[in-house]
Amino acid sequence: MSAAAALVASPERENLAAAIRRHDAAKGRLARINEAAKKISVWTAVEAVETAEAALNEARAREPKMLVARFLGDPTSGPTVLEAELALTDARAALDCAQQTRDALDGQARAAESELGWAKSALGNAIAKVVHSEGAANAVLTQYVEARREVARLHEILSLLSSRNCIPKYWDAQVCFPATDSDAPWREALAALERDADAPLP
Repeated sequence: MSAAAALVASPERENLAAAIRRHDAAKGRLARINEAAKKISVWTAVEAVETAEAALNEARAREPKMLVARFLGDPTSGPTVLEAELALTDARAALDCAQQTRDALDGQARAAESELGWAKSALGNAIAKVVHSEGAANAVLTQYVEARREVARLHEILSLLSSRNCIPKYWDAQVCFPATDSDAPWREALAALERDADAPLP
């Protein structure tokens, strides 16, 4: 078995793979819902209703003239009152459908955002468990503890020397050291683990 396969086979790596799948699924679902929401235009449906209402009013206003024109055999133009009423009914039905769809998508979006939040939290926890289980961070922690022990040893010596005026004053003033970007391998590794359960640790 390869090293990568051995890592994936660990319970922590398997749990991470499941967390990645859950996160990807939640992210994908939210994206699909948001994309679908863009296709729903309630305002367009509202405008269609307003246009249909105006057309109905116009049809009612010209209905007497249309009746006379038909009686006399003269040509007529524009929808009848019945046609305008049917168009308004259709426009209102389309508006109701658009509003219901929008409300349903809003509810789905809230649920999807919540699930994505939980999935992201689970993914972070799964990554942390992988790091803990494989001990890679413990080596860094050991180095840190040893470095602090060495600093404490040197501080003890320098404190004695300072008490005898053997070294410059303010020798222990806090110094801000420039960033070394030494955490880059870890940042890259942790980012990789968000997408790939096989990604190695530094």
